[in-house]
Amino acid sequence: MPASERAPFFLWAGELVSYKRPDLAVEAFNRLGLPFVVIGDGPERKPLEAIARPNITFLGKVPFDVLKSHYARCQALVFPGEEDFGIIPVEVMASGRPVIAYERGGALDTVVPGVSGQFFQDASVEGLIAAIEQFTRTAGDFEPQAAMTHARQFAPERFKDGMRALIAANGVDIGG
Repeated sequence: MPASERAPFFLWAGELVSYKRPDLAVEAFNRLGLPFVVIGDGPERKPLEAIARPNITFLGKVPFDVLKSHYARCQALVFPGEEDFGIIPVEVMASGRPVIAYERGGALDTVVPGVSGQFFQDASVEGLIAAIEQFTRTAGDFEPQAAMTHARQFAPERFKDGMRALIAANGVDIGG
């Protein structure tokens, strides 16, 4: 459920490893000077903290209730890496907040431009900055309920029901 008021920060959440491209996000927010909260830990944390400007806050690992609170209050999740699926963007959408994602991998299956977030195609600091700037110009158009509705299609119950239907359609009795 989205918070009644958004906080001014953008969010990164996840393991701080190179393939998730936290370096792009930190450098983009270094240049933009906008508030940016990083939740998570990993081998990239110390090098990123060393280059981060004061507008960037590293919280490390946090309890799930703190993570959910940040999901619900952020301006948007920044998701610059390419992953097979990526559950964090779906959790953020389920919290009524948008995702700014690199237009590759699993984000293509979960992010719907204008509904649950927006894409950027250029995996560079400049490309991410352009996407964040575009987002800030159009953030008022974002409807939290639309993102939440979209995220429901990834609910575990829906997956289980779909698998049961698929298996039954192929003549296999799974007893349940």
